Amino acid sequence: RLTIDRAGPVAAGLSSVGNPPTAPMAPVARNPQEGTAESGQPMAKRQRRGRVVLDVGGEKFVASASTLASNSRYFSALLSGDGTDGDEEFYVDQDPAAFRVLLDYMRSGTVRAAEVSEKVLLLAEFLGIERLVSAAKIRWLAHLGRGPHLSNDCSDADIVAAFDAEYGGISEAIGACLFRTFLAMNPSPVPPVFPQYDVAEVAMVPRPDGGYVSVAREFVGHEDPVQTECGALGALNGFCSKGYHVHTSYVADDKRTGTDDKRTGNKIQELCRRKYIQLLPRTENVFAPSFEDGVARGMRMRFQ
Repeated sequence: RLTIDRAGPVAAGLSSVGNPPTAPMAPVARNPQEGTAESGQPMAKRQRRGRVVLDVGGEKFVASASTLASNSRYFSALLSGDGTDGDEEFYVDQDPAAFRVLLDYMRSGTVRAAEVSEKVLLLAEFLGIERLVSAAKIRWLAHLGRGPHLSNDCSDADIVAAFDAEYGGISEAIGACLFRTFLAMNPSPVPPVFPQYDVAEVAMVPRPDGGYVSVAREFVGHEDPVQTECGALGALNGFCSKGYHVHTSYVADDKRTGTDDKRTGNKIQELCRRKYIQLLPRTENVFAPSFEDGVARGMRMRFQ
């Protein structure tokens, strides 16, 4: 371990023994990225290049500085500033098995969800691997199926904020024994988190002048239903593309006729979806879909 003190006697404005003090010297930039710009603001430090040797928990890893710095805020800060472009070794006091998974992700951009453990998520949060952490929170929220209302066109930042507001973050969710729902969603309501459901319907509503018109209604959050007149088949396909599936079909009484004849009522198909299920495709560019995910997606496409 070598520590260099660049504040020598000349830089501090002090002379050597026996000579009178001299005026402080102006700073001299060692390369074009250092020094002061014409605006008077300090210029950004350059990133190291070349290979970096990492000792992670006693196990050696070798990676390019650009791979580490471009994926991790921790390594971006560690590898910025003065230094050589040759091989350099750093010690990171973390679990080597978890780091191996994250290094593979930083090199390829994807990771299989089955390879992600609690330690992997905690280390990703510690290293500031923002893209992976955000995708993990989106997947987790979709699997939990419970939280504040989010619109279909909400941003990824809105989803991450909703996860943090509802569950407190990755370490808090792991501490609440929710990690199993990151790997796979519960097929049925299972404590400690009961999923919520969104409801929609396609109704054949009689017109005042006779005949029927198809109406699609989507009940989301605590807002009034979003209602659109469209073809019945188009409405069903649109809802299925958002993750809905047909729950039940029935005929409701038409109160205007004052009769119990079901043939005069509104023909309704009710659909439902697990809350946030429409968010899962956003994570597929980070978490490689499993074989089961591919089969389920193919069935939905064939149905549509």
